[in-house]
Amino acid sequence: MELTREEKEILDGKMGKDIQYAMEILVKLGEAFDAKRMTDCDGAHLYSPGLYAFAFNDEEVNNTLEHVKKEKIRVKTLASCCACVPDMEAPREIEGFSDSYINKIQKCMEIYKEMGVLLTISCAPYLQGILPTKGEHLEYTESSDWIFANSVIGARSNRGGFSAQYAALTGKLPEFGMHLDYWRQANKIINVEAKIKTNTDVGALFFLAGKYCDQTWDVPVLTGINKTMSLEDFKQASGAISSSGAAAMFHMVGITPEAPQLQAVIKERKIENTFNVTQNDLQNAYNDLSNATTEDIDMVVLGCPHVSIAEMKEICSILEGKTIKGGIRVWIQTVPEVKMRAKQMGYLDVIERAGANVLNNTCAIMLVHERKTQSTMPSEVKTIATNQVKCAYFAPAQYDWGIWYGTTRECLDSAVTGKFQKK
Repeated sequence: MELTREEKEILDGKMGKDIQYAMEILVKLGEAFDAKRMTDCDGAHLYSPGLYAFAFNDEEVNNTLEHVKKEKIRVKTLASCCACVPDMEAPREIEGFSDSYINKIQKCMEIYKEMGVLLTISCAPYLQGILPTKGEHLEYTESSDWIFANSVIGARSNRGGFSAQYAALTGKLPEFGMHLDYWRQANKIINVEAKIKTNTDVGALFFLAGKYCDQTWDVPVLTGINKTMSLEDFKQASGAISSSGAAAMFHMVGITPEAPQLQAVIKERKIENTFNVTQNDLQNAYNDLSNATTEDIDMVVLGCPHVSIAEMKEICSILEGKTIKGGIRVWIQTVPEVKMRAKQMGYLDVIERAGANVLNNTCAIMLVHERKTQSTMPSEVKTIATNQVKCAYFAPAQYDWGIWYGTTRECLDSAVTGKFQKK
């Protein structure tokens, strides 16, 4: 790789051993993907503090915190972090984690705070004001978020991992893949013949799109969608395609910023496949996402990715004057900024009065090992209802739960009646 003087100095250790190590990893990553050079990193979205609590023991966490403080290790770019951690303000019995585990998580959060990482702890940081602009170079770890950044905003990020932390520390990242114009062009066309009317239709469609795109550098372009796409639709689409497939971005003709016309994203790359999505295909996707064998449900999970304020308003309107059936858990997963606004608007009082839990920074389908060893939730829950493809896709593999995939109203109605009934 061709490095600048500054990058060579970092690699030679002139900025300290920690930053040197970070640059060494980034150079090796770039060489593995034939990157010609580095580029400036405009933003990074790092792994959750919860992952570090899982990966490292108490002594390692304590030593890292002391080291970060002593060496004054700081990120050099705007850096946020992924979900999830337990909701620190919720009663402990809701999620069921031990005090020792909570304390360990808090120390991992303190490490990030010392480094200057924003404690967004979210799979949708754009709900918290983390909004890159078109053309910015990012290194993001959260699967739905790098797709949202690439596809909806027109920023540029590969499927990151620990590399996001190294990019944040150095302010640099290797230029390959989604950072280059060539690889952002479409290599698969998806002609949508089905009528896409609802948010769950969007989820089912992009669940199919993900299945059609199972290679790292696949980029589909979707045609024929007449629905006006909301923020919540894009959030659903990004979570769905990242769950079932390998693509790092998608285009929608006449909708997403890089695809005003089909020809804008079909240039040098070869179109490898063309798919047609019929109404029957869409219905089959719905069927694939619902594997429950009983209408009886034990839990509703909304917010995967995290719930927006518009979704919170909808939830409030559905639950107003209703009571969730005893014994059924309802988790509405969001971020503090949205919960604060929901409280201000009176939505939160209505939702909690109905018996639902609005939880910050958490995710029912993450922290699986800890939930299975510390919480009663996995053993008491057998069937859940969700309006999000990402949850519907991963929950059975994590917990062997039965799943009903349906609209927000269908899910919440099932929490009131105890049974899921497809409208």
